Amino acid sequence: MEEKLHGSSADIIVYTCNNGILEVLTGVRKHDPWKSCITVPFGGHVKASDSNVISTACREVFEETGLIVRPRFFVGIYGPERYHYSFDGRHALRLEQDRSSVNHVFAGHITGGALLKESGEQGELKLIRPIELAGKQMCFDHALALADFLDAWECGSVLSWRHEALKLIK
Repeated sequence: MEEKLHGSSADIIVYTCNNGILEVLTGVRKHDPWKSCITVPFGGHVKASDSNVISTACREVFEETGLIVRPRFFVGIYGPERYHYSFDGRHALRLEQDRSSVNHVFAGHITGGALLKESGEQGELKLIRPIELAGKQMCFDHALALADFLDAWECGSVLSWRHEALKLIK
């Protein structure tokens, strides 16, 4: 029997960089699947009322965190076959297959709003350095998206990705 595709979703890895110190926003998921696991990109399912995947991601980030975020660059598309990964502080290690869906992941910085302590979906919202996530249980394939984000950040390719990829998706 073929597995049902759970649809499309869009997420944003929310980051800050102050005095050369990179931090990403994390939360603790309140509901299954992956209840009590760390969330790094925040987002959710694309609705018919969303104009595109970027507006989906921005809407979902605001609903889950209280923050207004500007997507700066495109990290990647994951799926439809998706896996769960662990994070060793720098790399993603594949564990087992997760549900099937297509996820569009962006990275962006905070432009407004106020960070909630928790929302209906997320608890313990805070900014931390990525190395602090080593060995933590993360939701879905968030460890892979985080590792891809860090690759782009470290090699400086975020500037080349930002303009062309976001033009194609809008």
